[in-house]
Amino acid sequence: MHIKDIKRNAFVGQAVTALSRAHASGEEIDLDTLVDRVLAQRPPAFFLGLEYACTVLKRLPEPMLEVPDPQQLKICMWRDLQLNVKRTQTLRNCTFRQAVEFVLNYVRPQRWYISHLQGRRMLRNNLKQTRLVISLVKTSQGA
Repeated sequence: MHIKDIKRNAFVGQAVTALSRAHASGEEIDLDTLVDRVLAQRPPAFFLGLEYACTVLKRLPEPMLEVPDPQQLKICMWRDLQLNVKRTQTLRNCTFRQAVEFVLNYVRPQRWYISHLQGRRMLRNNLKQTRLVISLVKTSQGA
């Protein structure tokens, strides 16, 4: 499975959870509200490969001191990753590669680094399946 598929599945999974919670409380939410709720949560991972992350992080200025514009999601993600790697290297006294590997495997990013539009596309493509899952959950809880 490709990393993009894993990322999409994680996003849709969090959407299913948010949607089932809303339905359990009797709330009907639209797609935009659902996307906003998922984007407000922390994703399970950075969704990057080790080699790619090491290559990009080595090319970034040391350290990335200026706070990037929140609208530049990719830059924000790399800054978040860079700060976590630096912190891990200091705390664990390990090599750069070991720190990157540790962060990718065990540290969750601060937020989803995707736009509202990207999240909407991911959910729209899976909306029928998501509604089917929710209806099955509601049916099983009512039985």
